[in-house]
Amino acid sequence: MTHVASAPPLPLAFTFEDPWRPLLGGPGLRPGRPGRQASSPERLIEVPSQAPLEPRAKSNLVQVRAQAHVAEASPGERAHEVLRRIVRDKDLDVRAEVKAWAAELERAQEAGRAPTVEEHTAVTFVLRSGLFDHPEDPAMSPSELAELRRFNGEVRQQLERCLGNSWRTLTGEEPRGERRLERLPARVLRKATRKARVYHAAAFLPIGDRRAQRQASRLLRDYVPETSDRVVITGALLAAIFSDVGRWVVANAILQYGVYSLTENILHNHLAHPRGKIGEWLMKGPGEDAGWLERGLHRVFGRVMASQVDRTEKAHMKVHHGWTYRRSFTQRFDDKFTQAQVDALLDRHFPADLAAEVRDEEYATMLKARGMAKIFSTVAPQTLAIILAGAAFGAPAWCLVPTLLVAAAYPVAMGKLHPIYHVSETEAKASASRIVKALRQTRYVAYSARNHWMHHHVDGNYNLSFPGADALLGMLVQPNLEDLFKMAEEDVLHHAGAENP
Repeated sequence: MTHVASAPPLPLAFTFEDPWRPLLGGPGLRPGRPGRQASSPERLIEVPSQAPLEPRAKSNLVQVRAQAHVAEASPGERAHEVLRRIVRDKDLDVRAEVKAWAAELERAQEAGRAPTVEEHTAVTFVLRSGLFDHPEDPAMSPSELAELRRFNGEVRQQLERCLGNSWRTLTGEEPRGERRLERLPARVLRKATRKARVYHAAAFLPIGDRRAQRQASRLLRDYVPETSDRVVITGALLAAIFSDVGRWVVANAILQYGVYSLTENILHNHLAHPRGKIGEWLMKGPGEDAGWLERGLHRVFGRVMASQVDRTEKAHMKVHHGWTYRRSFTQRFDDKFTQAQVDALLDRHFPADLAAEVRDEEYATMLKARGMAKIFSTVAPQTLAIILAGAAFGAPAWCLVPTLLVAAAYPVAMGKLHPIYHVSETEAKASASRIVKALRQTRYVAYSARNHWMHHHVDGNYNLSFPGADALLGMLVQPNLEDLFKMAEEDVLHHAGAENP
């Protein structure tokens, strides 16, 4: 029997035990990279043994209006609301509401309405969660025990019938054993909306155990190839097979992307979030038992890097993760008074040039020309190595041009995409430029935006604009259903193409 575990409330911003942190009214953590959340006993979504089987009366007018809206919603929205109630309203008995929805879904299927991917996702999640496999309470009377068994069995049968019908209709195959509780094939998901795909992938990730969630995350786990993807991939393969020029272009693109993804992860991880042996080595120097080679390396690189790490850590961790976006992923400051507090702290505790740079870059949210030049300098050696390696293997001279173009685009992507992630859908519709709106509708920005929201809540996801290295190094944490519902509440999930087919 399985249960869905729920996580304790996640902090909306990383904070510090700095002497000035209490001025902003926030709790404190250790300086440097955000620590892993302390493990806590999992709270299971359980059904009270003697809970009423009828929906609870709602006296709150907002909840009543919300229920009325859901009653008029589309089948997909109705299914999402059922999932939200199970995942988010952990302290309420939602079995009666799920039972009513299952009966409604079964009637619709019997009437000939085709099931949706959202409905299939909700049914699969409920059955996998064990919501209606609640252990029996020995203190229950025989009549109460019989009623609970009857109720749970009836709902499970309804859900099983709905699942079998939706699997049969969506896939054209007969459901077989545990196969029916697995993810839908890519050929089915390809026809669904991008929002439905995102929720479907999240429904199969653990809730309440970040370590298990990390272990289950895969780079291409929620990727569903579309027609345009297949055209590009096929064209690249044909070019690599039948053309020397195409072979160099494809090989160079793959190599350069991989190098930049790894570089981005290392920079973000060890410079912006310094911690562990590397950060300690850079900031404090080698130990007493260090050899001559290690001391020499630190003398050449460590001292220069230590200053840059200190400046980057102050701008990124203290300002971006600690002093701004404290209440919401999309709201930099609570009000003008909070911004004035941050300005005062910058003037008091930061060097004047760093304080001015932080303000100029919108409180460490974006990169201006100077920041982009610094980022470009970090990939210049790798780019030169790629060019020399290509020349050694006989690459044509013109390959230098696309290589340098990608190298120049790398810091631009890092500096200009990050602010887009922190803009809510409502704000974007009201004031965003056409370029920003177009970027937000791409799957690439959608994936990166969700990953960056997770980065603000977990220890992981250090790739901002070049996904890949996080998964390779075991630092990728993809969102589960609880995370998605929190994103939706902050109005950051449905932008970036999540609603589009």
